[in-house]
Amino acid sequence: EQLHAIVEASPIPFIISRFDDGKILYANKPLANLLGFTPSEVIGKMTPNFYANPEDRKIVLEKIKRDGYLYHHEVQIRKAGSST
Repeated sequence: EQLHAIVEASPIPFIISRFDDGKILYANKPLANLLGFTPSEVIGKMTPNFYANPEDRKIVLEKIKRDGYLYHHEVQIRKAGSST
């Protein structure tokens, strides 16, 4: 509960998605706003659809596999209703 409260209050976009297919399981408000959705609208969407460059997802997954986490890694995203 404490971790959930911290993530909810954070101004930093935060997401939890399945590794295999990228289905979004959780997104806080800053992340949802960044993508152009409400938090409830973004749940269940697929992260691959939000990468402007599909190769970026492969790089992200490789880093997570190698290091066990992802920290300070920027990617271009595709917002709701736009190309980037």
